[in-house]
Amino acid sequence: MNKEVHTESWLGHSTTSTKKRVRHLVRACRFVLNGLPTLAHLNVLLLGSYSMLLGMDWLYLHMNKLDCYDKAIEFLNDNGEQRILQGRKKATSVRMVTVM
Repeated sequence: MNKEVHTESWLGHSTTSTKKRVRHLVRACRFVLNGLPTLAHLNVLLLGSYSMLLGMDWLYLHMNKLDCYDKAIEFLNDNGEQRILQGRKKATSVRMVTVM
């Protein structure tokens, strides 16, 4: 994995309203997404607790459909085959709410 310097840097905004400068990228980085090998061009941005965030370019290229309710991602792998990644479902309890 070879890190390159961007021709122009920019400020990346996080969900916590912090800004970090993006100066480097890794082209065609191979990684395994829940057992499925794929690759992406990555902008290097130190975020702390995350190893990698897949951006809109990867999501668009793989024709993603996000199902937040069932915690699933449906996408095309690098060979154009339909895949589904299923997230971990949390056990939820149903609580009765009554008013008297």
